[in-house]
Order: sequence, then C-alpha cells, then structure tokens
Amino acid sequence: MERNGRKTYAKKLKHKIDNKYQITNKNALNLDNRGLLGTIAGNIARQLRDNLDNKVDKRIYKENNKAKCLKITFWNVAGIRNLEEEWEKLLEYDVINLTETWADEKDRELIENKLINYNILLVEARREGKRGRLKGGMVTAFSKSLNVKSTIIEKLNEELIKLDLNTDKGKLMILSVYMRDRRSENYEKVGKILEDIKEGYIIMGGDFNARTANKGGRESEMMTEEYRLSKDKVLNKEGEVLLNWVSDNGMYILNGNVRGDEQGELTYIGTKGRSVIDYVITNRKTEEDLIERMQVVDNNESDHQRLDLQLNILTKKVHEKGSKYKTIIYEGWSEEDILNYNNKLKELGRPENWNGLREKLKAAVCIKKIRINTSIQKKKWWDQECHAAKLELKKTRKKYIETGELKTDYCECKKKYKKIIEDKKRLTLEKDWSEARKDKTGKKFWELINKQRTKKEEISKKIHMVEWTEHFAKQMGGKVVEETRQLGKEEKIEKNEDHEITQEEVEQVIKKLKKKKAAGEDKITNEAWIYGGKELQENLQGILNKIWNGDEDLPEEWKMGIIKPIFKKGDRHKPENYRGITLMNTGYKIYAEILRKRLEKEK
Repeated sequence: MERNGRKTYAKKLKHKIDNKYQITNKNALNLDNRGLLGTIAGNIARQLRDNLDNKVDKRIYKENNKAKCLKITFWNVAGIRNLEEEWEKLLEYDVINLTETWADEKDRELIENKLINYNILLVEARREGKRGRLKGGMVTAFSKSLNVKSTIIEKLNEELIKLDLNTDKGKLMILSVYMRDRRSENYEKVGKILEDIKEGYIIMGGDFNARTANKGGRESEMMTEEYRLSKDKVLNKEGEVLLNWVSDNGMYILNGNVRGDEQGELTYIGTKGRSVIDYVITNRKTEEDLIERMQVVDNNESDHQRLDLQLNILTKKVHEKGSKYKTIIYEGWSEEDILNYNNKLKELGRPENWNGLREKLKAAVCIKKIRINTSIQKKKWWDQECHAAKLELKKTRKKYIETGELKTDYCECKKKYKKIIEDKKRLTLEKDWSEARKDKTGKKFWELINKQRTKKEEISKKIHMVEWTEHFAKQMGGKVVEETRQLGKEEKIEKNEDHEITQEEVEQVIKKLKKKKAAGEDKITNEAWIYGGKELQENLQGILNKIWNGDEDLPEEWKMGIIKPIFKKGDRHKPENYRGITLMNTGYKIYAEILRKRLEKEK
C-alpha cells in the first residue's frame, strides 16, 4: 500500500467485491473517504476469506464419528429463570458462557439438571443487603464429551472465568467476561495472562458494557487504522478504555469484522435503547487458524443477543441425543413386583446370619430404571394466545432492530407479552388449586405443594471432612476417635431364653415402619421388611435372638450411621449453620425399637 497526501492506491488487487466490481490495476482505487475505504477494505478481506471456503469445505467430518466444529456461545441472559425453550438450544454448544445469571448456590440443581452432560463452574451472584436482589453471576459449562486432551476451568474473580482447552490444534484459552464493577482490575488481570501466551489461541467474549462505534477492528493491509462495521455509531468512555486495552495487547474486536457478522449487528435491544456492548475479542493467529464464523442471534428471553462462534476444531458430540435424558434407578413395589419379590425370597432359602439375610434381600428386590426427559416441555399454561403474543413481540422487535423506530410499540408489546404469560400462569395455578380441593385423596394437594417448595440447599463444598467430623461430634456430645472397641466375650449379654425376642414383637415394629424413607448404609429400605411376609419376619426374629443371646456379634454396619447435613440459615460455608440427621440401617432400627419398647414396659 502507498499513500500520497489524501490519495490511497491499491496495488494488483484481482478479487471481486460484492460480486459486482473487480480492481485490476494500481490506479483503480482513488478515494479519500476513510469510512468508505474501510468498508471496501472490509469487503475485500471478507472476499479473501470466502475464497478459502473450498478449503474449509474439504474438512468434511465422517458421520459415523459425529465430528463437528467446536461451537461456543456467549450470552448475557438477564436471569436464568427467564429461560424457557432456550435451555434446549444451549445444548447445541460445546462451550456455554452465561453472564448476569442472577443465580446462587440454590440454582445449582436447576442448572445441572438442564445441562446434564456438562462440567459446570458457577460463580454466584451477589446480593446487595439481606433483602436486596441478586446481581451479576456467571456460568461456564463445557461438554463432558468434548474431544480434547485436557481442560482446566478457573474462576479469576466475580466477573471473569478462564477455560483452557488442549485441543488437536493446540492450547486454546476462552475467557468469559462480565464487565461491571471491576473493569480496571479485569483488564489488568487479563493483560498479565496474555503476556505469557501472546502467540497462543485466545478468545475473549461476553458483556463489556462499552460502546466502541466502528473502532477496534483488525488492521488490514490497506489501512493502518483499525476499522470495522457497526450499526452502533456511539463511542463512550468505557469504549475508549476497551479500545486502548485491545490495541495495547495485540487483540481486536471480531464484531462487524468476520464472516457471519459482516454488518456489525446490534447486541443489546431493550427499553433503554439499542447498542453494541457484547463482543468477541481475539488475536490474528486465532482468527486465521481457527475461527470459521461468528453470528449475533436474536432472542426474546433477554435484551442481550447471543454471540455464537464456530471454530475449526474437531469435537465429538455424542451427547447430542442423550443429553435430554437422565436415568433414575429405583426399587419397584407394584403388586407384581411384590409377588416376584416374595417368590424370590422363597427361592433364596433361609440364611442363618445377618450378612446372609442382607444379601438375600438385596438379591430379591426388583430394581428398575427409568429415563426422565429433562428438556424443556411445553408448559401447561402455554396456548395459542401466548404463541401469537410471542410472534407479535418478535415481529415488533425485528422492526425496532432494523430501523431504530417503533421503540414505544416495542416496549408496549413486551409489557403485553409478559402480562399475558403472568395471567396464564396465575389462572392455571388457580385452576389446579380448585381441582386439588375437590380431590378427597389429597394426592393432587401434595403434588402442588411439592412443586412449589423451594429446592433443598446445597451443601457447601468448601467445608472439609475434618470440620464436619468435629462439628457433629460436638453436637452429639461425643469426641472423635480413631478406632471402635468391640465387646469381648466376657462383656456379652448372658443368654436368657425367657426374654427372647418374639415373632409378635418383630411384626408390630415392622407394621409401624414408614414407606418411602431413606435407607442406611446397607441400602435396605423399609419396604423390603413391610412386604416380606411372615417367613421373612421369622428369619429376622431368629437372627435378632442370636444377637440378643450373644451367639452372634452386633453387625459392624449397625454401629454406623450416615449423617446428612441440613442447612438451617446464615453462612453456608460454616458447619455450625447445619444440623444433622442420621440414617441408620433398617435392621438395627427394628432391633433398637424392640429394645426401647421393652425398656418402656419395665419403667
């Protein structure tokens, strides 16, 4: 390229521009308008990339391996609970980066259920004051079936998550960004990381809360000034800071400068206006070697558009079909299952000790599996009116994006859509409660109650096992010991045949056992005793009497209980804010209840 005053000449360019023009000599381009020059330069660059399509098309993956390009998405969701069918669309991606989730540890179960076959890092949203609403929050998830040599995911702070992938093309660093309160700290932290991997593959994406107009693009051979296309012409202070940082670190903005987003589409469309504040930033090496296309995807669930990225990296996505389902293993206790259970008990004979009886019960119980579809199902309240309102919102939003006009119409349409959804949910709930009141069995009532119960608090993973042990030992008035002392022969209870455990005592205790309760260490549920019949009760009676008379030691597993921590309130990361419930083996519970009743009679 040569410059002479305000005249710029392009040399020996022989590429079609927009399929209409062709430059064949050095004097063909004589322009002094930088904006137009930047546009033409951008078109030339894109044409060069398009000419490489044949090479890209040769990279056709074998269908039997289900290999595809690596797909990444960056999205400010403005609350994960606003997502409906969008959850299922997210399953198309290998790496998912969500910002402004407004999610804390309570929402972990929801996220894990929606993204079953993904490894997930949750950065909790912060609450301003005790009763303030949650703000911020991030989630980065990557597919468990990702065809990479190794992965490292790390939280840098509340606004940055780093994911390192060791791929077939080399090491790739993906940074998920949500610029809010720590802008200076974030730029400094990422800058230090980039110093070590300037020649590596780097992708940085998310909500930068900065407007950069048409600045910050890749510097072309025809222009010393970086230029890109953008539908947002505003440059603010935050944008200037971002542009300086990008330039200092040898990076550039991909928006409006890449195949798939040639025009620099708007990334924020809300009641406050329209702008480009969400970006994907990379370096020259990454774009030339890896990036195939980037697309700004419109949606109704958030004011922010989703940024989708496709990379020239092999990945096997075996989870595509199976990711919607979760397998649950459970015991079957239908009439047929109970009949089969009793027949199996008879076939297995009569064991003489506890270990034999335990294995007999486990072998006889009917174990079943069920696949639960965890994908977003059609809501009960969703009808044609909701569908029509959503289409109208989408239509109005599209006009607002294209023209910048009809902002009032768009805001009104959005309010109307939200009101219709809220009314449908309310009316459906009222109808359900009305039906529950008429149901004399109470089944529908408890179904509604369970649906509206808040999710159980997750146990903090920051509390170590030593802390749990000391906490519960203190709660129970005991102390931590390394060994358990066994009773010697001289300490065993003397035989007393007059006070042996009767079959009636065993039967009475089993009758009072409750169904659908958690099992202890041996995994034998109450149902196994309840449906076992007289023969099982007699078998158990004989074994309990051996223990009672000292002919058999108390089983070691009966001396153990599983303590389940239940969060009360306060700081989740402190063990003193948990109470414990102890899950005991059902055989021991029957034995202990018989002894308790005897002691009560003697009082």
